[in-house]
Amino acid sequence: MENYLEALNPQRSAVVEACAGSGKTWMLVSRILRLLLDGVPPAEILAITFTRLAAREMEERLLEWLTFLAVQSDEAVLKFLVFLLEPQLLPESMPDQPLPYHLS
Repeated sequence: MENYLEALNPQRSAVVEACAGSGKTWMLVSRILRLLLDGVPPAEILAITFTRLAAREMEERLLEWLTFLAVQSDEAVLKFLVFLLEPQLLPESMPDQPLPYHLS
């Protein structure tokens, strides 16, 4: 968990290396979203991947998450952000709100 939180820290640079199916896309999209939430201009964010397929997956997931944040209720957005940034703080009693497909 500590490495995960370090990788999301917008004050640090991060390199994500892992085998297939280990959650690299999730981590990279989470980091991009965290950088955007911290006010980093999109033009200053660079994410490099080795395949066009992975780049499309990252783009699609980021758009899905940004759309979710734009159209869902405040409670659902709060649950999403807590789950993404501090999952251990998510109360068990939180109302059952939807999460984006890749988070639930």
